[in-house]
Amino acid sequence: MYTSVENVWDIFSKNGDAIKADFDLITRGRTSQPLSTSNTVIGDTKQIFLEEGAVVEATILNTNAGPIYLAKDAEIMEGSVVRGPFSLGEHAALKLSTKIYGPTTVGLIVKLEESEQLCYFCL
Repeated sequence: MYTSVENVWDIFSKNGDAIKADFDLITRGRTSQPLSTSNTVIGDTKQIFLEEGAVVEATILNTNAGPIYLAKDAEIMEGSVVRGPFSLGEHAALKLSTKIYGPTTVGLIVKLEESEQLCYFCL
């Protein structure tokens, strides 16, 4: 699927569609690492994909609006709440009790805390 970015604001307004398309492309025919039973999932667990080394504990994950993807060695710390569509890049982390409202993309090696309000980091 091709998404055209004609205006700067298209990066934000089309992010959800891009995450969904990328999720389908990246995960097709692959198996996710297992999700710990310490998490609460709202929606379809098949819409959550963890790459090797990704860690998620004691987190609420909501896939009703879109998928949740965690790249290699990404981490979501305890008490966080994530609503998809969401993509967390390699070695990136959501610190304790962070709340994420989709659609959100977090790039490589970025560490977010609860007080962060932006939608894109290090794309």
